[in-house]
Amino acid sequence: MSLKISTGAEPKALSDLVKYEVTPSFTRATGLFKAGSGAAVAIGLGLIVGLSGALSIAAAAAGGNTGNGAISGVALGAKAQPGVYSVEAISAGTNTATFAVFDPSGNRLADAVTGAAYDNSQIAFEIADGETDFGVGDSFAITVTETGAGKYAPLDLSAVDGAQTVAGIALADLTVPDGSDAPGLVLVNGLATVLRGELTYPDGATVAQKAAIDAALLARQIKVVNAI
Repeated sequence: MSLKISTGAEPKALSDLVKYEVTPSFTRATGLFKAGSGAAVAIGLGLIVGLSGALSIAAAAAGGNTGNGAISGVALGAKAQPGVYSVEAISAGTNTATFAVFDPSGNRLADAVTGAAYDNSQIAFEIADGETDFGVGDSFAITVTETGAGKYAPLDLSAVDGAQTVAGIALADLTVPDGSDAPGLVLVNGLATVLRGELTYPDGATVAQKAAIDAALLARQIKVVNAI
């Protein structure tokens, strides 16, 4: 009598990926995965996902500004955050001013100066000097708004629609049809522990980028470990 030996690889199981989670009803969420555009999208168990939603951007000068220069060329960058960016003059002179730029979380970004294109990977713009010079304290508000309901999509570090920000980990294989959204299960919160070797990071992600992704998951109380 001989034994039949299978040489095929066993499909990945959820228990291979998730080694601990405090309460599935809290740690998991069912949501829509974004439809493919021109082709179906394959979602695999362990794929790190973002939450895609259309973003829009608009800028406005503060009502009490001394200077009458205008802001133009306002555009989204790859790492744009929903919320209000503050652009405030911290020094000013004849035909020139320097502006401090703060993101929606209050983090100070690189300064902007009049007459020079500004692009810090989150937002881009240019402030022109006007007939009346800017004064210290003059400001602009740049508002980034999410205009569409979030849908899960493979994490894309170059995206500008939210898919560049870690939102969780896919918990099942799924094929999202071309042109049609599909529901799927995602690990979105902890406490949870997952194995690094069972995760699928974005193609081409560097060691530093993977470390940043792991940190973003940990911020959601999802701990990535090498072994249990």
